[in-house]
Amino acid sequence: GFFVNTVVLRSWVAPEQPFTEFLTDVRETALGAFDHDGVTFDRVVEALAPQRDPSRTALVQAAVALHQPLLRVTEAGPLHLAEQHLPRPAARFDLTVEFWPEGPGTRDLVLTIEYDAALFDAERVESLADELDCLLRTVVDHPDSPLGTLVPLGADDDHAPRVRGVRVDTAAVRRTLLAHDAVREIGRASCRERV
Repeated sequence: GFFVNTVVLRSWVAPEQPFTEFLTDVRETALGAFDHDGVTFDRVVEALAPQRDPSRTALVQAAVALHQPLLRVTEAGPLHLAEQHLPRPAARFDLTVEFWPEGPGTRDLVLTIEYDAALFDAERVESLADELDCLLRTVVDHPDSPLGTLVPLGADDDHAPRVRGVRVDTAAVRRTLLAHDAVREIGRASCRERV
């Protein structure tokens, strides 16, 4: 089974902020979310009661995961144990980026991207993987670079807000931010209940 509690996080991206500071902020946000791990994702969705759209998951459309090796022991008496990659009949989210350990004793990671084929084609996902690889290499080489210098932002003549050339729906961003504030209040209420 899938025994992971999905944690919804929000981060502010300030173009002038160094990547190292951004990473610290994301870490603090994640640790703060883990402090409220008693509030499950299902409870958050239930409390927020977002308008349901059967074509997408509630609150989260993209996920990022860093996996640990599933098997720490590869021998059990005469048996040899090995991880097997099971097929997924459908994408769990619009886009999932996963980093898997390449093998025992190595710090290298393998990138896998799972995507909804109704939204992305293979060529676009390959391009996304190349851009992510380039971004990660840049961050490793220049960790204190301002975020705005790491990824070029695109814009067309219509001056609509865009990220990586994709139009941003500012109304949807506003709704998401308001929903985040409601989630924070649920977490605070849950903490008060436990005290």
